[in-house]
Amino acid sequence: MHRFFFLLLLLNITWATNTNAQQTSFNSIEDALQQEYYDNVITLDLSNKNLDTIPKEILNFRNLQQLILTHNNLKELPVWMAKLQNIQSIDLAENSFCALPPVLYKMRNLYQINITNNYIDTIYPGISALSKLEIINFSTFNFYTFPEEMTQLKNLRTIDMSYGWLSDLPENFGQLPVLRKIIFGRNHFTSIPETIFNLPNLDYLGLWGNQLTSVSTNICKLEKLSYLALMSNKLTKLPQCIFKMPALKWLPCGDNKFTTTQINTYTGLAKQRKLDAYSFYKKDSYLVYY
Repeated sequence: MHRFFFLLLLLNITWATNTNAQQTSFNSIEDALQQEYYDNVITLDLSNKNLDTIPKEILNFRNLQQLILTHNNLKELPVWMAKLQNIQSIDLAENSFCALPPVLYKMRNLYQINITNNYIDTIYPGISALSKLEIINFSTFNFYTFPEEMTQLKNLRTIDMSYGWLSDLPENFGQLPVLRKIIFGRNHFTSIPETIFNLPNLDYLGLWGNQLTSVSTNICKLEKLSYLALMSNKLTKLPQCIFKMPALKWLPCGDNKFTTTQINTYTGLAKQRKLDAYSFYKKDSYLVYY
């Protein structure tokens, strides 16, 4: 009998726990406002809402950590959003921003910003205040110079600045101590900036679709590099030390200007090295992954 009552009590506790479990992710302001406790709203997805302004009701959600605003008509963010101090990730892709909204600089817990496909041409001073920032995606942008202040973001791990106008990097870019992933595809580099070779933890380097004509042997200093994407450039040769890089697994280099003899040599070296994937033929312009 005692065992029966114990099992019944255990079932009641389990039922109560599941009943009290709170939803934390919402796809509309209206649904989020129906919650008894606004502090339970952690993720708010307002994508594809045809927004041109931010609803001020989001200030009710003091514990909001992830805000998704993709595919709207936004051109700026209001200054009062600085009150949302718990936001860690904000997605502004596919809007109408021309500048990185400076109010973001006051959200000191941000670790991820995505503002891809907005044709950003201005980054106002102050971004270095985001000391926790780890991931930034500016893909499809309209400025020609890498913002030097971004080299002060010492926790930065991933940079995606593909589809832009960069042709060089500031000298102190190589002082980003934990940077692991760089995507500079479809820019205007004619050579790999030497400062990149000073990044000891770099694992992924995407320079596809640029105007590279050569690759320095200094690239072989990147002992942790596992993915090197150089396809669709103007390369006429590769340094053979690449095939001895200890961590390298992926080497997509198709759609360049290698001779048939070079292609056969590189293919043989790649097979000998047992790379997971590689390409050197002109038709091979694929093997990009994120």
